[in-house]
Amino acid sequence: MRQGRIHKRYKYTSRLLAFVLVATMVLQVSSGGIAVAAEEAGDVAAVGTAVSGDALQTARSMDGNEPGNTIADDTGTQTGEPVTTTQTPPTTTESTVPTTQQPPTTEAPLILDTAYSLFNVTTSGTSIKIGWFVQNNTASGYTIFRKDNYKKDYKKIGEVAGGQSRFNMYYFQDSGLKRGVKYTYKVEPFHVRNDGSVVNGTVSNTTSYAPSFLAPVISSSTRSGKTITLKWKKVAGADGYEIYQAQEKGGYKKVKTISGGGKTSVKLNKKNPNKDYRYKVKAYTKYASNRIFSKASEVIKVYSNSIQKILNKIAKLKKKYPTGKYWNLMEDPNGDSETISDTPCMHNVYGYRYCNRYYCPNGVLGLQCYGFAWKMSDLIYGRDAKIKNHKSYSKAKVGDVIRYSGHSVIIIEKHKDYIRVGECNAGGTCIILWGRKVKKSELKNATYSHRYY
Repeated sequence: MRQGRIHKRYKYTSRLLAFVLVATMVLQVSSGGIAVAAEEAGDVAAVGTAVSGDALQTARSMDGNEPGNTIADDTGTQTGEPVTTTQTPPTTTESTVPTTQQPPTTEAPLILDTAYSLFNVTTSGTSIKIGWFVQNNTASGYTIFRKDNYKKDYKKIGEVAGGQSRFNMYYFQDSGLKRGVKYTYKVEPFHVRNDGSVVNGTVSNTTSYAPSFLAPVISSSTRSGKTITLKWKKVAGADGYEIYQAQEKGGYKKVKTISGGGKTSVKLNKKNPNKDYRYKVKAYTKYASNRIFSKASEVIKVYSNSIQKILNKIAKLKKKYPTGKYWNLMEDPNGDSETISDTPCMHNVYGYRYCNRYYCPNGVLGLQCYGFAWKMSDLIYGRDAKIKNHKSYSKAKVGDVIRYSGHSVIIIEKHKDYIRVGECNAGGTCIILWGRKVKKSELKNATYSHRYY
């Protein structure tokens, strides 16, 4: 009987322990806890299994005994070891969304580029094309800088993208430049990093270009009483012109400013009709609050009214005996001193046979250059004009005949250091020429023959 009660009580206790263990496992699974000792040993009923506080409370309510109490039989004999439990706080695992971490990227070291051998590829008027070579062709691009002789600091004027040249050579076109200004260029590579920062490479050498600003060319000068009219050819890029005047003695002074590059003539009033004047013209352009000037034109001399009358006659002679024709008889052996032809003399074959001639007012039968110069003098002054010879360059005047170095000419312009002449047979073919320049230094020991009334 007593054994039966003990058996029943033991059976009841075993069931209670089994229930506690199952409840503990369920609670641990639901709360994310882990029964470390039991799972490692594989024995569900092992002594020392950790259970949760909720499981212990359940065991109390079902058994009526506190954990750790000793189970005794009716005889008072203790049976079994005290069952002890260790209260372990439940462990929880936070539910997180798995993330994929990218491995850190490392930017490759920069290979800085170098621009070199910058040069002018083409230049035309107010534009230039520059080119340069690069050493590595690694740059993101190339920055072009420019300065000039009026704006001293370099300024960025453009960029060229990198990595586009197969031959490590790049170009840049710059246009709209100002004539008379000298521009200087340089090129600098730049590299853009992954973080957006910029690193510059090695800057190139420099190259320069100054668009030409041509001097004006005076096309004509006329005189009427006290008024002198000058005309010149338009200069590309000009914003205006300045006219400078000088008399026979003394330096040049500015006498007129013309606004507008398209205006190409000027009238100068109140000029002494008995005096000679010299003129030159400069073009100017405006840039950076400055006036930039071209070189001056060649000097043109406007003579007194009396000399101007002579020049008017010379102009008619130029038309009657034009440059390029021949003062000879090659096409008309029976011709006279008025005869000209298109055929040069062949002195090595015919000698002087077909050379033209003229009986000069000094009694000489003049052939070739000698006869031509004196014929022109007679046509200007008349056959009966008197002759006065001298050796002074300073006294020489337009219309004078000069004999120098075995050659004869007639003066059609006179300047401080040179004259221009009309002549025949320069070069030995009896060709007619007007306007050849003869320097003062070439006229040493020359004889000047002046005509007057």
